Amino acid sequence: MKPITQQAHDLVAAQERSSLAIDATAGNGHDTEFLARWVGSTGTVWAFDVQSQALLRTAARLEERGITVELRLRSAKPTDQKHHPGNVIGIETDHAQMADHLSQEFQGRVGAVMFNLGYLPGADKSCVTLARSTLAALDAAMVFLARGGILTVVVYPGHPGGPEEAEAVRGWFDQQAIDYSGTLLTENAAHSGYGPQLLALRRI
Repeated sequence: MKPITQQAHDLVAAQERSSLAIDATAGNGHDTEFLARWVGSTGTVWAFDVQSQALLRTAARLEERGITVELRLRSAKPTDQKHHPGNVIGIETDHAQMADHLSQEFQGRVGAVMFNLGYLPGADKSCVTLARSTLAALDAAMVFLARGGILTVVVYPGHPGGPEEAEAVRGWFDQQAIDYSGTLLTENAAHSGYGPQLLALRRI
């Protein structure tokens, strides 16, 4: 069986291409790189992460592969910020605050939003995504997601706080189906256990 993260990529790849995408949890940049290639050289990907370390890793990974990145780090002085035009814009903030960093003109225009929850591999495992902020981020993502666009979330119930977050996310997905806001593309919402799980929907 393919890794869960690859399954998420496959779902997005099967969608009609868009020029706009969001990686709500940049991490080490794997999803960001995939989305950058998906939107193409003239598209834009916004990559959010609460840790500057994650965005720096993401930028290094992408720039090694010829993908330009503009970083907006909280700790950097204005003169230190990279403001050259970038295919990817990396923003250091909680993903729940994404709406504060995106213009209203992009509402309803983003073709894909990806979440990969948990902690940054190879970093402080106590710094994890939390149910409250993740649910707020999911609500924000739906505002920007285009009709017919796809949203994917990989949850990890195996770490402290993970089961609660996974349950909250599954409940959020179920509610979207009840409200006719999205069509579920995976059946993992009903599953339990401690392995990674993929949830995805298409915006109606």
